Amino acid sequence: MMLKKTILLFSFLLYSFLIQAQKQISVPKLKAHIKYLSSSKLKGRLAGSQQELTAANYIAKNFKNLGLIPKGNISSYFYSFKYNPPRFLGDSIGGKSISSINVVGFLDNHCSKTIVICAHYDGLGMNKDSIFYGADDNASGVAGLLELARMFCLNKKSKKFNILFICFSANEKGFLGSKAFVEHPTIDLKNVKYVINLERIGRLDEKKEIEIIGKETLVEFDSIFIDLQSNLKPTFLDLNKNFDSYYFNTINIPAITFSSGTNADTHTVKDEDKKINFDGEKLILDYVFQFIEKSEKLSVFK
Repeated sequence: MMLKKTILLFSFLLYSFLIQAQKQISVPKLKAHIKYLSSSKLKGRLAGSQQELTAANYIAKNFKNLGLIPKGNISSYFYSFKYNPPRFLGDSIGGKSISSINVVGFLDNHCSKTIVICAHYDGLGMNKDSIFYGADDNASGVAGLLELARMFCLNKKSKKFNILFICFSANEKGFLGSKAFVEHPTIDLKNVKYVINLERIGRLDEKKEIEIIGKETLVEFDSIFIDLQSNLKPTFLDLNKNFDSYYFNTINIPAITFSSGTNADTHTVKDEDKKINFDGEKLILDYVFQFIEKSEKLSVFK
């Protein structure tokens, strides 16, 4: 009898441990996402390419497994848009139209207000036989978004907002995916209270400095940054046009970008998964998760 009770207690403790572990940012899952998205199979995820579609299908499959509601504009999670790439430097008209895809999923908490978490998944593709793997830029951001989506889908606590998860394409073509979505959204953007963009979050160094771009658009949120418990050292940078968060700012939606910053490998063929600081990325995502959780207490959600 005593042995049976001991086994039952051990089983219960193991089950509780596993459940609790599922509700934390998973380094193995981050590794799996980044390794796949930055693999040679995807050839740098160039917008408009077959590899872009392969990456979009991977993201959509993860959204479906999490139970997110499709919010694309053509079918399921896919949001199609077109752009005309420049034929030469300074070309303002562009050449032949190219189709590209954003991937959009919605966590419906039956609230009147929504926040957006986004990251771009496209990369620079290839240069002859060399692949721009784009592990940090921006497989790391997409992996982070998928982990945050998993966390919030597992969290059964009542929320004061819904969450729209968007993986943009054509970022490397001039942030065209985010521009297209803001101009033709699939939800009412008047209900969006703020946007978090994840851009290059995989190369945290020993200084543990995290860049936060556009904090001035979130004046009401200043107290949250003071309360966050973390070993990270935030550096606040002014809003600029070099992120997908920008187009939300143009319609007066507060939007910030979290980043571990640029490095010598950014936009080169050396941006590989073996150089990712996975534990550092987990620290950043824990920080972002805290920020989102604490934002519920603000007056914008009352």
